[in-house]
Amino acid sequence: MKKMFLLFLFLLGSCAASSKKNVKPIVLVTIPPYAYFVQQIAGDFAEVKIFVPPGANPHIYEPTPRQVEGFTRSTLWLRYGDPIELKILPFLREHQVKDIDLSEGFSLICEHPCDHHHEGQDHHLWLDPVLAKEQARKIADALSAAWPDHQSQFEAGFSALSDRLTTLNQKLSSELQSVKGSYLLLSHPALGYYCHRYSLHQLSIECEGKDPLPRQIASIVQQARLKHVKVVLTEPQYSTKGATLVAEKLQIPTANIDPYAFNYFDMLEQITQILIDHYDH
Repeated sequence: MKKMFLLFLFLLGSCAASSKKNVKPIVLVTIPPYAYFVQQIAGDFAEVKIFVPPGANPHIYEPTPRQVEGFTRSTLWLRYGDPIELKILPFLREHQVKDIDLSEGFSLICEHPCDHHHEGQDHHLWLDPVLAKEQARKIADALSAAWPDHQSQFEAGFSALSDRLTTLNQKLSSELQSVKGSYLLLSHPALGYYCHRYSLHQLSIECEGKDPLPRQIASIVQQARLKHVKVVLTEPQYSTKGATLVAEKLQIPTANIDPYAFNYFDMLEQITQILIDHYDH
């Protein structure tokens, strides 16, 4: 009986040690597209947690204290530079969570949501595949610095992702040739880098993150007519009230896009197809 009990303790200890050994390290990202990049680079090595859940407005989202406490179990936080991150950054640093700002080192463009007196930095860098590849490089380097024994795995993942991003950029460049110079009207100005890469222009309906006032609606409608806007692009993270009103006044359709979607390639191809469908006539 004693031998059986000792064997039981041995097996229990072995199982516990094995379970502990199999626990994956946690990588925290702020928004879903970067979770996709981490998964493509790291494979099944790490568990990826997302700060801002799908469908939530990343500029105003606030996690619960319990969620923030859970974030402290992360080894690494790959953030994208939005001011909302600064609210919990000191707390996570106190808990030894290493953070990397993926927007650092880039020349950020400015958003002009209402007029030129209210400028804000645009952090939607991932929507340009060329810049996304540079950010993927930063992600691979951060992962390798945190877990050097797995660098070869991360480099292989990055190489495959880099090739896909290069191919995607070439594909979009070719497909968007016929709509160069077009003006896009969005509920929230998320496509600044995409437009810059592919010679398009972006107009915004929201004003400082809020629905436009009636006098602003009139100005937006007038500008959209002058610029021959063909569709109003709405996003699930932001109010569609102003966008719907503008579309009705212009008598043009709306189309929903999600720049924060997890599947990066499907998301950019969907946006591109919507533009081709409405502007390539």
